[in-house]
Amino acid sequence: MNRRFMQQVLIGLLLVGTLLLSLGGRGLAMNDSDTVLIGWEDNGKTISLNEGQVVHLALAANPGTGYGWIFNQSPQESVIKYITHYEQPNGTLAGSSVTENWFFYCLAPGKTAIELKYARSWEPKAIKTFTVTLLCSKEVK
Repeated sequence: MNRRFMQQVLIGLLLVGTLLLSLGGRGLAMNDSDTVLIGWEDNGKTISLNEGQVVHLALAANPGTGYGWIFNQSPQESVIKYITHYEQPNGTLAGSSVTENWFFYCLAPGKTAIELKYARSWEPKAIKTFTVTLLCSKEVK
């Protein structure tokens, strides 16, 4: 693994630890059954979650061309908490594509959307967008 990837993972772990402290002991779901993986095929969909679940959004990108995923509209922080974002290389060659990984935490009941645009930071127009609506509910036991 390359050094930058490991730095991003460590930063992500620090952010998760900070989130745990801010939750005041409510805990963060960390096993596979509590993580919902979404990707391009979920564009435009509504995803139902339980309080405490983690959303892992994985989207392909090619930063070597200057393009990357950028928030067009952040989710409502009282419902979905943004945790971290990192790029995972899909190859070892310079200019290889990456998978951008975004993590969010279902904090409280409510409805919000994650809206991202695929664009170059210096160009105003996006070449594509990704939107998913997240519906967080209290877990039924």
